[in-house]
Amino acid sequence: MNLPLSADVSLLIDSNIFIAAEEHGADGHSYGPQAAELLRLAGRLHYPVMLSHGTRSDLLRAKPGRRERRRRQLDKYNVLDQVPLNMDAARQGEFPTVLNDNTRADLEVLSTFLTGAADWLITNDATLRRRAKRCGAGEMVLSLDEALDTLHPLISLPS
Repeated sequence: MNLPLSADVSLLIDSNIFIAAEEHGADGHSYGPQAAELLRLAGRLHYPVMLSHGTRSDLLRAKPGRRERRRRQLDKYNVLDQVPLNMDAARQGEFPTVLNDNTRADLEVLSTFLTGAADWLITNDATLRRRAKRCGAGEMVLSLDEALDTLHPLISLPS
């Protein structure tokens, strides 16, 4: 993968990566170790990790007890301001005409990413990655494993 690897790379993570990282320490998660490794590598490389307002909204739709825990967990992250939904991306990405809470959150994540708010969008949501590809952003939208495969070699590069 030929991605920009400057010191200015920023990462926008989707709710599934956030949940995996945060649940890894508490209850465990199937890809929690990989999500924790992503955050560790991003920190070592000084790559900011951000969340979109759509991800925040998605996370805060949890049941009351979990919602409060999510609210506290969100305090550790830079949550970007809400952006208008990109209706061109909705059409190109073949989002449904009527958005439910989940598809609205996904469209907001993609809309935020398409503003240039981050260099990479990292998500394990295959549908969101397909939609991003249809919008022309697919090369910069990575699965968790793809992101790790890209970041690991950078740790051993000379500064």
